[in-house]
Amino acid sequence: MTDGDLSVNVRYDSNGGNSISGTMEITNVSGANISFSDIAVSFLIDDTSSLVFDCYYAGMNSSSGQYSAVSGADGIFEDDRVTVAPSGSGTLDNGGVLTINFAIHRSDWQNLGFSLSADAIEVG
Repeated sequence: MTDGDLSVNVRYDSNGGNSISGTMEITNVSGANISFSDIAVSFLIDDTSSLVFDCYYAGMNSSSGQYSAVSGADGIFEDDRVTVAPSGSGTLDNGGVLTINFAIHRSDWQNLGFSLSADAIEVG
């Protein structure tokens, strides 16, 4: 999935049951640096009531291969989506990759009752 500036690849460890979890790789393909405040990936979900977002890991590899820790990622819930964005300030350089390991689940860990399809993601 791409929006012209960012390319997103999500590998799911779990997609249904009691959680949606996996690793998201966001690659800057814009030709310029992108501020963290301009990076967002939304998962389209019909009902976000009682859902929780957990970030287990966030890190960044620059285009030169230098690793940097990232302070995490936030999940912002709206009626029909959860938008994931890196926490804090920072910049993803052209060719750099931001990696976020995450889970979305109900606060009581009950069955979600849905899974995500490939077209249920929006970038930007």
